[in-house]
Amino acid sequence: MADIRRGEDDGSSKFTFTSKDLSKVDITVFVPDLDEYPKAHKYLIYVTSEDVPENFTSSLERVQDACSGHNLPHLLGRIVGALTLSPDPTDESSDDEDEDTELESDLDWEADIPDGAVRDLPGDCRSSAPKNWEEGAPTKTFTRKLKLQLKEDLRHVCEAGFRVGVFGDFKGEVFYITISIRISKLGISDEALAAWLLDKDKYFIVIIHYTNLYKTLEWLLQPENRSRVRREMQMWAGLSTSYKPSLYECIQVFTKVKDRGSAGLDGVKGGEVGGLHSFFMSNAITELLNLRLVPLIKYRLQGDLGWEGAEALFKDIEAFPTAPPMEYQKYRDLQSEPKTALNPIVAADALSKQQFRGIGRSFPLIAMQYAIRHLVRCTEFCLVCHDKIQSDFEAMKPYVCDSPLCLYQYMSLGFGPSIESEILTQPTVVDLLVSFCYRAAEALKLRTFPTGMNILVPSESKHQARYFEPANRVVFSTPFGSPGVKVGDWIYFSPCKDRAPCHLRVAEVYWPEVHVERPINVPQDSRNQLPSSPLADSAPPAFYNSTQGEGFAGSVCVHTRAFDEVNIRMKCLAITRLLDLLPSVGEMRAWLKSNSLSGLNASLRTWVDRILPSSLNILRWIIASNRSCIVPADHELGADGLPVAMRKNDSKVLGVSDCLQFRFAMGAPDKEQRFVNSVKEAGDRLNLQYPTLFAFHGSPLANWHSIVRSGLNYESMAHGRAFGNGVYHSLDMGVSLGYSTNRTNHGWLESILNVQNAVCLNEIVNAPREFVSSSPHLVVDKLNWIQTRYLFVKVANIDIQTPTSPLSDNVEYLQQDIRFSPRGRAGIALQIPALGSKSHIQAGAPNARTKDLQTSLPNSPDRSVLDEFSMLDSATNIIDVENDDARSDTTETTDVMAYFSDEEDENMENKNTSPHCSDTGVILFQPDTHNISSVLLLPPPTYASPAGTRRLTADLHHLLSLQKKYPLEELGFYMNPSSVSNVYQWHIELHSFPPDIPLSADLAAKNLSSVLLEFRFGPNFPMSPPFVRVVRPRFLAFAEGGGGHVTAGGALCMELLTNSGWSAASSMESVLLQIRMAITSEVKPARLVPGVVRDYTAGEARDAYVRACRAHGWKVPQDFLKMI
Repeated sequence: MADIRRGEDDGSSKFTFTSKDLSKVDITVFVPDLDEYPKAHKYLIYVTSEDVPENFTSSLERVQDACSGHNLPHLLGRIVGALTLSPDPTDESSDDEDEDTELESDLDWEADIPDGAVRDLPGDCRSSAPKNWEEGAPTKTFTRKLKLQLKEDLRHVCEAGFRVGVFGDFKGEVFYITISIRISKLGISDEALAAWLLDKDKYFIVIIHYTNLYKTLEWLLQPENRSRVRREMQMWAGLSTSYKPSLYECIQVFTKVKDRGSAGLDGVKGGEVGGLHSFFMSNAITELLNLRLVPLIKYRLQGDLGWEGAEALFKDIEAFPTAPPMEYQKYRDLQSEPKTALNPIVAADALSKQQFRGIGRSFPLIAMQYAIRHLVRCTEFCLVCHDKIQSDFEAMKPYVCDSPLCLYQYMSLGFGPSIESEILTQPTVVDLLVSFCYRAAEALKLRTFPTGMNILVPSESKHQARYFEPANRVVFSTPFGSPGVKVGDWIYFSPCKDRAPCHLRVAEVYWPEVHVERPINVPQDSRNQLPSSPLADSAPPAFYNSTQGEGFAGSVCVHTRAFDEVNIRMKCLAITRLLDLLPSVGEMRAWLKSNSLSGLNASLRTWVDRILPSSLNILRWIIASNRSCIVPADHELGADGLPVAMRKNDSKVLGVSDCLQFRFAMGAPDKEQRFVNSVKEAGDRLNLQYPTLFAFHGSPLANWHSIVRSGLNYESMAHGRAFGNGVYHSLDMGVSLGYSTNRTNHGWLESILNVQNAVCLNEIVNAPREFVSSSPHLVVDKLNWIQTRYLFVKVANIDIQTPTSPLSDNVEYLQQDIRFSPRGRAGIALQIPALGSKSHIQAGAPNARTKDLQTSLPNSPDRSVLDEFSMLDSATNIIDVENDDARSDTTETTDVMAYFSDEEDENMENKNTSPHCSDTGVILFQPDTHNISSVLLLPPPTYASPAGTRRLTADLHHLLSLQKKYPLEELGFYMNPSSVSNVYQWHIELHSFPPDIPLSADLAAKNLSSVLLEFRFGPNFPMSPPFVRVVRPRFLAFAEGGGGHVTAGGALCMELLTNSGWSAASSMESVLLQIRMAITSEVKPARLVPGVVRDYTAGEARDAYVRACRAHGWKVPQDFLKMI
């Protein structure tokens, strides 16, 4: 061991190992979490040199597992000892002692099952693993079987439409599997993506970390392994800008999960390739995968249940662990249709009866499908307890169930949205939501309350005290009867004289004297006991400015009374009082900006001397409970904290004055699709020229807090229903504003917007004859016929210029039915941007996608070729090329090879390498008799494209599947999957030629059974052909009496392999068959050069190919030189 040195990353060390049997080998030792060193850390050891024997790396891996918690000198000594001894990799013994058995899980998901209640597990789900699976080092035979099972499982994942990435040893040692899919392919609406803050160009990813061999589904389901599942397999769900994050990010993810028990990704290096990060559903999905997935699978298989039935059973066993065994029949009937219309890839279920027998044993596939189920259908489940939400209301954003405990955990444990982020990015939306809540509480119209959030209000007990303002001291009148004041408490001081009351935070206690922080003044109107009392014209200053040195007497109430205990009337009053104590959104935004360090955002929780915790909890509840998507459409916050017009606002509606505009969407994530389906159905049935119309809906401000949470409906009646039951609309904005008029001018005093009225603009199916009423108002009772588009808010004291002409020539506006055109208050017809309506996208949109593909690829063929290409058989087109795009990153070669089966290796060990002859004297084909190592192996090209890589992956998989399905002598070609180190370079053997052609006799004379070909693919593939040449043996040139379409340099002389004859629809199987037919042509038969077998070089093949193209007038591919 020599040259011990520091590595490039923190926690890494390098050294060089040499021995008589090996040249210098560079080894890196990495400690993922330095905080645990030197007691509880783990090591990651890997070799950076090439051509290292397999037993060398396996020795390092055994040392890696055995030295956890030991210091670095001890590790280096163990490495030297292990490498010097050179243990036999097939040795079944192990130096490691059996690991201590961990405590059983609190939830026994192996609960007894009554006899006859359920069927047994399928036979193929019973463990057949040898003993060495459980203890000691795996044998070579067992490792090969595990490797084959891993490859098969990953191949099922790819066939289901997901992308696979791998880190580590494919044979089953410590490694990571990443499974990902681009968000845009999940069928989530644009409105839901905006509400969930998801980027459709990013990947949803599940990472599975195995710490001790790959774990098959059969192993995971065995009762004796249940204590090892959590220890030897962890999962994490999140987002990534790449289909495969970096190894460093994978290590960091599970380091943080292990240390903090969460799914966060704090501390990951910025700028790492992949951009791995968590999102709002990461915690919930990660918890489901790690704690529930395995028992849920077991319940499904045992009880023939769906996911809902298994989840209900899990909940019951968790609630009653000592109850008698459950009968499964009642859980079989729980499977219900999802509330959202699902894409096929989301609805797929590998454990269903239809699919399980084919591909159901792939645990990575099941895990990914379950994770996607809870992502796409997140609004149907509680984010904390994960139970199905029993409500008919369809929400745009996920939330929690009615349990106060879930609400508390959602708010306190960080499951909800960040209020700091919302204030910084959408301050006017936060102001609007608080204003809506304030108005509802003021009018006693709140339907739900923030119970279970530890909100405190002033108690009813009063204590006499004197407040000395300049000194910030409160002295209680009597030293006895202490109200139990402690540091951090808030007290409410109400003076006896005509002064404004205030709230004070306790800084120090020297009873009966209490030192307090700077006082927060109570707005004068909030002292009124009745929520409907008039409010002042303007808010008084927030802090006292008195310079008087004498104290003044008053009464003190401590914030100790639980908000949950007061009646509804007092709850509404308490909410208005607590909201009045908040700073304005502009003040909070300015404080966050000034107190945020580089890379570390400030939290309003730390503004302890200005914001009451109870007020902050109310604000958090208002923001988190909003289940609609509201986005500013025409304004942003200026430097002075007031809204200003956007510089670019191509979604602004023209013709609406004196209002702020917001893009507005409500309902379930698939509400948009159901609306589009309704539009299409009515349009086809009624032959509509204008499929939709737009109209206004107005409602008092006190109702909007409920509307943005439960959507538009007609369950309650506010203004009578003279024209029938339904949602009322008007084409005149003035009429709708009349219905939104408020009885008072009250509102949140700290509001920047000072909201006066609010109306929404809805898009409706243009079938007025089928409305409940169409005059004088439009009354629609079919909620799927209504889709909210805009929210117009009339504000006071803010002047935003509203243009009356198009802002840009690039903005496209909708053509509307002149009979039903909405008008602003000035009677001007509205101009609505096309961006505001998805229903006007024609059904032919997929063709536009194909057009984009055609124009984005060089040498694009005509439309018919693209159509033919998209119709390739699914067996040869695993990944849908039509859904691919140039933004996708290229799949790494190691990931491509991870799921290609090498089952034929089972028979390779004992095969007879000497040639066998048939009765006709022809050499029978023997695979892998050519020495591939003598051929120049190209590195993965820098020009690799997503379309080319995916097409090659599909063709490669198809060829290998043919080798498994049919006898080799019938196929006539063979490819060893282990020889593919780069999907842009293949080596294929042609064999089993007809015995009556001269080529067969020439091969037998040279003791050969095949012809070795090389395929090279360029950056424009599949739009340009591959370069194909013979590697060995050498053929007679045409001038010397040869043939078979083989040039003097070994290149194939075929128009098919030039731009003149190539078709992007050609599969590699058909290309191979045509090459074989050309070589075996009897018109000018192919012959071999006599003498010693020699190889062609790539250079002479290149020159011969160019000469042949020139001679025949064929076009040389533009990317030809990049392949050589």
